[in-house]
Amino acid sequence: MKKKITAAFLAAAMMISTFPAMAADDMESALVAVKSRIDVPQELTEFSSQTSSDDNGTQYRFTWRDKENKSDLTVSADDAGHIVSYRYYADSEAAKEVFRPRGEYYSAAESFLKKAAPELFIGDDDRIVNKENNSVIRDNTATLSFERQIGGIPVVGNDASVTVKYK
Repeated sequence: MKKKITAAFLAAAMMISTFPAMAADDMESALVAVKSRIDVPQELTEFSSQTSSDDNGTQYRFTWRDKENKSDLTVSADDAGHIVSYRYYADSEAAKEVFRPRGEYYSAAESFLKKAAPELFIGDDDRIVNKENNSVIRDNTATLSFERQIGGIPVVGNDASVTVKYK
């Protein structure tokens, strides 16, 4: 009887120990997908990750920092590797002195979205349209709101907001 109980505990322990390995594989797949869509600056050498789950699925949060903790990049992705949040902060003197014309913000944001979220541009009729009434450019910050349209018709739930801030 004691051997059966020990065997049952061993079997359960072995089954439970496979779950972290499966989760690590999923996180690695999401990380590979994210890194294929974004550029991580070379100076961001410190890496950390977190996993969270809820009714909507699993999300992974990847963070890269520099050694001095002055710059960081944080990306959240779902279990399919789709980027759901992106934040990059760089403490840079050069960025403080640059003025960006309005059109440059829009083209930079659209270029970023095409690379970071290519699933928004699957068909020939797919467009990301700036929602002018929700976009604000003030002082050193531009917050641009976009919606996905297919054939000129908005796709509900396929919105994006891009904020660019210069110190």
